[in-house]
Amino acid sequence: MARDSTMTAARILIVEHEQPVAARLAEELETAGYVCASVPSGQEAVAEAAERPPDLVLIDVELQGEPDGVETALHLSETLGTPVLYLIGNAGQAPARRSLDSRPVGYVPRTAPAEQLHLHVEAALRLHARQRQQQRASAAIECATEAIVVTDKGGGVTFMNSAAETLTGWSRHEAIGRALGEVFHGATGVLPIQFETAQRLVMEGADTARTRGDMMLRTRSRKEEVAIDYNVAPVKDRNGRAEGTVLAFHRIDTEQLAQSVREEARAWRTLMESTNDGIIVIDERGNPVMRNTSTERMLGPYRPDSGPEDWSERYGVFKLDGVTQYPSLDLPIARTLQGESTDDEEMILRNPAKPEGIYINTSARPLLDDSGKVKGGLAVFRDITSIKRSEDELRQAVERLESQTRLMESVFDSISDAVVAADSQGNYLVVNAATKRLAELISPHDIADLMMTSLAEYPAVLGLYRLDGKTPFPADELPLSRALRGEASDNVEILVRNSKVPNGVYFNSSGRPLQDASNSIKGAVVIFRDVTEHMRAHEALARAFAEGRLEIVETVLHNIGNAINSVAIGIGTLHGRLRGSRSIRRLQALVDALKAHEHDWIDYLRDDPKGRQAMPFLFALADDFGEREKQLLQTVERVQDRVAHIVDIVRTQQSFDRDIMARKDVDLEEAIDAAIQILRDSIGKRGIRLHVDCAGTPAQVRIRESQFHQMIVNLVKNSIEAIDEHTLSGVSNGSPEIHIRSYVEDEFLVIDVIDNGIGIDPNDLKGIFASGYTTKDTGSGLGLHSSANYVVGVGGSLEALSDGIGTGATLRVRLGLSFILPERSSSGEA
Repeated sequence: MARDSTMTAARILIVEHEQPVAARLAEELETAGYVCASVPSGQEAVAEAAERPPDLVLIDVELQGEPDGVETALHLSETLGTPVLYLIGNAGQAPARRSLDSRPVGYVPRTAPAEQLHLHVEAALRLHARQRQQQRASAAIECATEAIVVTDKGGGVTFMNSAAETLTGWSRHEAIGRALGEVFHGATGVLPIQFETAQRLVMEGADTARTRGDMMLRTRSRKEEVAIDYNVAPVKDRNGRAEGTVLAFHRIDTEQLAQSVREEARAWRTLMESTNDGIIVIDERGNPVMRNTSTERMLGPYRPDSGPEDWSERYGVFKLDGVTQYPSLDLPIARTLQGESTDDEEMILRNPAKPEGIYINTSARPLLDDSGKVKGGLAVFRDITSIKRSEDELRQAVERLESQTRLMESVFDSISDAVVAADSQGNYLVVNAATKRLAELISPHDIADLMMTSLAEYPAVLGLYRLDGKTPFPADELPLSRALRGEASDNVEILVRNSKVPNGVYFNSSGRPLQDASNSIKGAVVIFRDVTEHMRAHEALARAFAEGRLEIVETVLHNIGNAINSVAIGIGTLHGRLRGSRSIRRLQALVDALKAHEHDWIDYLRDDPKGRQAMPFLFALADDFGEREKQLLQTVERVQDRVAHIVDIVRTQQSFDRDIMARKDVDLEEAIDAAIQILRDSIGKRGIRLHVDCAGTPAQVRIRESQFHQMIVNLVKNSIEAIDEHTLSGVSNGSPEIHIRSYVEDEFLVIDVIDNGIGIDPNDLKGIFASGYTTKDTGSGLGLHSSANYVVGVGGSLEALSDGIGTGATLRVRLGLSFILPERSSSGEA
């Protein structure tokens, strides 16, 4: 790093007894543009420095001889004021404690690379230059005829010069650390209100606050009062924020004081009249000495016939409930007559001047004479109605957000599938109730320990295998691992087998990455569902299909898979909207902005450009939350519909698992009604009238109940879907209806399922029962196909009857009767 060629080259003296080290240092520094000289001993260094004073000395801290390195540095520092930079063995070496007595500007390893050496040297030169500059400034301040006092942010004295000692009667040793009001006070013995105002202005951002002749300074001995003129300016940190004040003051003569007092009176009156805050000053009897225009605007005209005891009633002052009259003698201005000060008392004004009522914030102080006796009081109050309304609107917005969050949490915990959300490192952020139940079921460890387990350890800790039950499941193929790599996965099947579940539990898992607006991976969401029963059923189905039985189960499992995938997508959407809530971030930003100005909200909302945007921003945020609530509710409703559909399918499947191949005698009407109950919600939601007529049929029939049950469900569901399709077409066949009619014909039990839905195209009548054949965008064709298989398998037939599209349809079942009991004579309507 070469020095600027326009700068005067600094002269550096190197004191190092090892010649190769000294030569290398000199070469590197001269390359950087410095002028170097080197000597091997402290005695020679003292002589060289006396003859040609250097700008910086590099001294080996371990230099031997008389004087040694530290003694040489101390001599050069004290006699010549030369800055010292010590050379040490290495960066980790702790320098001798005695070396600190020479006040070095730093330490640098003897073996430091050139760039590091240059940086240390340049930093040392600049530090020394700043120190000299500060010394000159301190000397100038000390010699100034104007008194100077410096305070910290809390008002404590941190510095005062000789002139300030003379005027105040305080020595700097006694004053430093004391409150400014104790050292710098007026004739009344307290810090004047005018000065407090000036100090507050500069702390809030004013460059300076100047006054003339507005204060009589009382010395510490209290034997003299001096008229002074003073300025107050801020002490700013590197970010431009005020971290204290500088008070500069000097004595003025009596004529100047009188002029200053007159100017101050005019300025004070102008200030009172220009502020929106109400200001009132009273004497010791409660009579107003001064009231500004803002006071008149809020309180109304002065009532000379009213005393402190009835101010609340006269001026309409209420507590925050808006009903209870504020006790007059408890008002802040009344309490000043008892010597009490109050801050930020909130109340409501409602009177002829403000019939609609306003919120006000009041602070008050007693006015004391030289002996400390109360001579009156001063109160300042401001209209905070807009702030209170903003607080109410913000609180309502937060309450709505909390309500929505609780709703989403309830939905999240009501999902039967286990759902896990993790951050980009795989640490769990949130799990639902189903996940906790699942962990308790399958994990040998406590859930807290399980959540602390790394992804790489999961296969071994939980006992994860592929479906063959032998091959360990690779950790990097887990849905969560893949999602954190940005990969989506669906229907990943995993076997869990350990000491907690020795017989094994099967899971089906899907995962999705969570990405921000720039598509960076921020985490992942994974859904697990226990499919053990389905896997066991699948094994049974494989055996049953080998015997030519139970084809209907394929339909059920197919529908369950589709419905669960829809639920997973809906949950992913719901979680994405909750995690990526721009509205929450915007609300937090608003709250942070308001918190940062909680002590000056009025000025911030009125004067700050950003503050003036707070209310429009809040209204826009409320609209945003309303729209977001609508979208979330729509998503939840879709998820609820899919979950209801899954429940219907599972309920149907459970009913089939009992005595699936056994024939038994059942009540025909009860069997039909049991099947209808599964679809009762779907029927009721659509307003479909369902008629069941079993008159003229046996009271009981011998059938395979579960297969018969499934057949009725499929046929009625087909009619419901036909009615839905007809409703969407916009053509009406009257109120939607489904008729189930049974009767005996030629040794067959005939069951007709009749609807006034969309009907069937004549070209589809023959192929409608084929496997996979469907006319619907979302259909699978398995329902009617499996029903036909059952009917044909028991020696019957299934046919579709329709006059075409728009005319409704009839699905007619013929079943051979194996046993007939006496006919029933009544009919019913469901």
